[in-house]
Amino acid sequence: MGRSKRTVILSVILGVLIVYALAVYVVKPIYIQYWRHYEIHGGMTDELRSSELLSDLQSGRSVCFIGDSITEGNEIEGVHWYQPLIPYVEGDLRRFSHGGWTVQDVTGRSDDIPASDIYVIALGVNDIINDFPSAAPDAEEYAGRMRQLADILESISPDCKLYYVAPWPVLRNEDDIPERAREFTNELEEFCRSEGYIFINPCPAIIEAFGSDGMSAYMLPDGIHPNDQEGVGLYSYAVLLSDSERT
Repeated sequence: MGRSKRTVILSVILGVLIVYALAVYVVKPIYIQYWRHYEIHGGMTDELRSSELLSDLQSGRSVCFIGDSITEGNEIEGVHWYQPLIPYVEGDLRRFSHGGWTVQDVTGRSDDIPASDIYVIALGVNDIINDFPSAAPDAEEYAGRMRQLADILESISPDCKLYYVAPWPVLRNEDDIPERAREFTNELEEFCRSEGYIFINPCPAIIEAFGSDGMSAYMLPDGIHPNDQEGVGLYSYAVLLSDSERT
């Protein structure tokens, strides 16, 4: 085979690989995040429309979602738990999240947190699982770190509004996880009540759906992350429902 023919074949192979990489790593994620339609579980209802959070999303003010892999969408090609809520956001939308982050990981990056009028904070799963060196050792320390995060956010944006979302359900077989989850959630709720921040607990609605339809309908097999479409639809629904019941 002549050198020129080999060069043409190699060029074709390289071109195919480049097209494949662009399709998988560029076009597909963009399609998923911006063109695929995501619906709130059960559709938008009058009850969900009464949520204070939904009203804030539609206010035109900027909103920043802070969290871990469930906010970042690492396990489902960049799809965030709030993906179905994005069409309702009328102001600037920001995100500060990364897979594996605990509260301490976020506070340790305070210089990188964007300014925003509204913050929706969903942190705690990795603290509860306790697989990371930066995880809070107990619920009291977890709440203390959330207090530190509030101070940081209010120093960045003095007039900001804070929503704290209770740690998402963790359905793994470790014996201590259910008790740690209850303690962390209770401490976060007490902190929010004492400081006047908004506390949202979507877990009862999520667990109820698991009981009705099975966990696999909404969650990945790891027992931590919501799946694409149905899972994020349920998580968004549960957040709005909990907030509407609160108000």
